[in-house]
Amino acid sequence: MNKGITLRVALRAGFGVVAVCLAAAVVWLDQRERLTLQRAEFDTGWILLGAVIFLALFNVRKKLSMIPLGRNSDWLAGHISVGVIVAVIYAVHVRDPWPSGYEFVMAILFYVVMLSGICGYILQRTLPRAMTNVRNEFIWERIPTELASLRAEAESLVMECAAETGSDVLPRLYREDLEWFFRKPRFVLASTLHAEASSSWARHRFGSIESYLSDGELDYFERLRSMSYVKGDIDRAFAVQGLLKVWLLVHVPATYAFLALVVWHVILIHVYLV
Repeated sequence: MNKGITLRVALRAGFGVVAVCLAAAVVWLDQRERLTLQRAEFDTGWILLGAVIFLALFNVRKKLSMIPLGRNSDWLAGHISVGVIVAVIYAVHVRDPWPSGYEFVMAILFYVVMLSGICGYILQRTLPRAMTNVRNEFIWERIPTELASLRAEAESLVMECAAETGSDVLPRLYREDLEWFFRKPRFVLASTLHAEASSSWARHRFGSIESYLSDGELDYFERLRSMSYVKGDIDRAFAVQGLLKVWLLVHVPATYAFLALVVWHVILIHVYLV
């Protein structure tokens, strides 16, 4: 096992070394061809196109996970390394950070791809760790079902409490505050920053009525409060997993849009300038 880990670490370190060497080679090639009055942008453009295609293949690789094409983590390491190379090649190739015409759109898309990629990498490194202190784990696709089940259970418990005790303290709390709380994920933005954001709100609401409860209501009260903590975990899972999915909705379409414009750019260059 240790040997396998060592090989993977060496492989990923190799990606970094190759990235630095390739970036340096592109800069050297560009400078040499410009000094000899050659069109360096043709060579750097083709290298840029190849690198962008490789980056786009990472998304294809994730959708074809059933085919043994190497570890996903190794592909990610290569994706990051080539992404750094692309930034260097783009700077060398374009020269002007804000070109005109359709190339301006290409520049905007490139910046969106790069910035969303950096943000996505940071999110993937930090947010999963933020889920380690959550008491219950939930799958993103099952959150609506889990939430509907929890809400039905909470409503049934409140109705049972009212029928058994004849008190309206807990039912009023549910009607005025908790019905809103259990209806859908709440405190989405706050939950990405603070794991207890949703549970803290519920804890404050429960604490405000605890002294007004009779002995017969305490069991219902504790059960309902436990459900509110589960709801807090649902809110946390919804916020964190949702953020991990949303950045891909920006990064992947922007990548393919940029790649399409690059292909169009290559066609125009070779039709009118070659």
